[in-house]
Amino acid sequence: MPVASLTYAAEVMADPPPDAPLDSPRAPDTAARLLEAQVAWTLRELGPERLGAVLAPDVRALVTSLRGRTLSEVADPAAVRALVRACVLGGPRSALVTDAVGRGAVTAHHSLADSPDRLRDVLGRDDVAALTDALLTLRGDGRQLTQHLLASPTAVTVGVRAVGRIVADVLAQNRTLAEKVPGVGGLISLGTGALNRAGRLGQAVAGGSGLDKVISDALGAGAGVTIRRTSAIIHDTLTDDVVRAITLELYDASADRPVAELRPTAADEQVAALAQRTHGLLAAAAGAEGATPFVDDQVDAFLDAYSDHEVVDLLARLGLTEEAVVAHVVASLTPLLATLRADDALERLVRARLTPFWESPEVAALLAPPGPATGT
Repeated sequence: MPVASLTYAAEVMADPPPDAPLDSPRAPDTAARLLEAQVAWTLRELGPERLGAVLAPDVRALVTSLRGRTLSEVADPAAVRALVRACVLGGPRSALVTDAVGRGAVTAHHSLADSPDRLRDVLGRDDVAALTDALLTLRGDGRQLTQHLLASPTAVTVGVRAVGRIVADVLAQNRTLAEKVPGVGGLISLGTGALNRAGRLGQAVAGGSGLDKVISDALGAGAGVTIRRTSAIIHDTLTDDVVRAITLELYDASADRPVAELRPTAADEQVAALAQRTHGLLAAAAGAEGATPFVDDQVDAFLDAYSDHEVVDLLARLGLTEEAVVAHVVASLTPLLATLRADDALERLVRARLTPFWESPEVAALLAPPGPATGT
């Protein structure tokens, strides 16, 4: 029992006033008065002026009790799995989360528009270089991805057309440049005449139009081989060093530009739709049959990796020191308790929690006046 309640108990259990009947049943009345005293005391302790001082010792006592205890001693793997499943697998399928994702994406889009930061303030060059190096370790999978793409007839057709346009453009530009060189123009004309006699390719070169289609049609005869060979050349040309250099050059070119200028230009509806579609993919994956074992494996891997670490040390590494926990708890509970106090809900909760104790037979027996002494 709190000290204030004990003090009050001593007052209410003092000798009765002279006019009180000797046989007055004081136990129920005393219990009711003690209940009122403890309710008032509890409400004061939960007030904004006292809440931090009240919680701090409890939090520190809890942290002290965890010192020396490892994660395996305080975490039940089954309970952790159930909690993570509920958050990771249940949350994405909630309509509330879906709506929040769209609103959050729009808000982030606006925040970027108002951001004064430059790209280098958000992403450091060393971090970009490290990320690029990490992605380049997956280079071997790039060829595999290309092979998967080439399984699509549409991808092969588009690729052949792209190669045809590139070749045609190069030929056309080289012809234009070559004709400007003295003495070469005649040779170009002679070659064009020969090509004209050769058929469609010559006509396309001479006419300067439809060259890419002619080349594409020619390449299309062996489309698969053409695109596979082209992709192999691209992979061999874009070595790790070249890709890394290109990435850092692009970063350097934009490092001093404001983030607001680099964000995609899109309407709020487009941003929200994109975010919700992406979330829809995650929600569908979360509902798949293999999602639960996947999440459980992640939980087990974490528990195995940190099972021998002290809980207090893990919390500190997450930035959750004693002072930080107290500050977060107080900041979170203060407005909630203020809301409950405004309509007397807090008092009703406290009273409902304490009343069973003060109305219990054990308390009634303790507060009942002692019976007359019996002689021997």
